[in-house]
Amino acid sequence: MLNGSLVDVGAVPPLADVGAGVPIPTRAQHKWPGLDGLDKASILAGMAAPKRSFPPYNTNTIHRTQVFERKVFLFLDKVQEVRRPDYTPSEQDILRCRVMTTGIFETKFEVDKVRFHMFDVGGQRDERRKWIQCFNDVTAIIFVCASSSYNMVLWEDTTQNRLKESLTLFKGIWNNRWLKTISVILFLNKQDLLAEKILAGRHKLEDYFPEFANYQTPQDVQFDSGEDEGVVRAKYFIRGEFLRISTAAGDGRHHCYPHFTCAVDTENIRRVFNDCRDIIQRIHLRQYELL
Repeated sequence: MLNGSLVDVGAVPPLADVGAGVPIPTRAQHKWPGLDGLDKASILAGMAAPKRSFPPYNTNTIHRTQVFERKVFLFLDKVQEVRRPDYTPSEQDILRCRVMTTGIFETKFEVDKVRFHMFDVGGQRDERRKWIQCFNDVTAIIFVCASSSYNMVLWEDTTQNRLKESLTLFKGIWNNRWLKTISVILFLNKQDLLAEKILAGRHKLEDYFPEFANYQTPQDVQFDSGEDEGVVRAKYFIRGEFLRISTAAGDGRHHCYPHFTCAVDTENIRRVFNDCRDIIQRIHLRQYELL
């Protein structure tokens, strides 16, 4: 039986069937504060004005109003359902809830006789000093990047672009002398939101990354059915920015394995997770010189 230890840098919801069987309390079993006052919220949900007041992506591109993403409106639109005494969150309700990771969360689970031991750590700047205690004897690092964040800023520093911060952080991890033998599984997450932004055309990727203007999609790229050429070009550009870091400083002792992910798409995450399992197996074989 194989054991894989992982450090998850960032936060991505696990597979839907990981932890299955854990009962989710209904509203009747919980005292949820403030639900009795939701009549006003239900009225607001039916009005266009509030949605104009809190746009998912601010017209000034990078601003603190970015917090009002579409998940807010998803729950406003179903407020009557949420306020019912017998309401139980659906799988999508759970996946679309976001809780910022602070501290270190340890999870152990088993899939197809492969044991996983995962540490989830927060990506915020003040959380990074806690990482070092998790990096001892790990098999791989899962680095989660929000691909759609190219026009957004950090909570803790409104002058710093989020995607550029992710690239800087990735470079620091990749070049860290203590991690020279630890491979990185790269999750380029929020592909659905990236596609929405590119197709909407309100925030052009080249406005934040000027080099994108001259970028050409690799000729060997396989398009999915119905996939927009502009979206494919954008996601492979972001992928290329990370791979440029890993190839520039790579010495063959560790590898970068990129994946395009959408955390609310359970089938996508299931396929990616199976790939990660195979990657971890190969890493183990390589460590013991069997591959």
